[in-house]
Amino acid sequence: MIKVKDYFIDADTNCYLVKKESGKDKDGKTTYNTLWYPVTLTRAIELIIKAEQRKAVGSNELITLKDAIKQLKDIEEEIKALISNV
Repeated sequence: MIKVKDYFIDADTNCYLVKKESGKDKDGKTTYNTLWYPVTLTRAIELIIKAEQRKAVGSNELITLKDAIKQLKDIEEEIKALISNV
């Protein structure tokens, strides 16, 4: 699995799976909720970027459109930088 911020990218024989931790099972193993089933790794990363951008916009912080655009671009660049360092 690949960790990107609060998300995990996994794969099966058909597609990638973008997941988030949902807790622990009775044996103490981490459990995950699968959010999306993208066909490509690129699409998985795009979905994570969009989700992080939506989370930022919905954070109940009142900001200007200019600040919002900068924040959205910063999120995208942060995630792309994480990927390029791999």
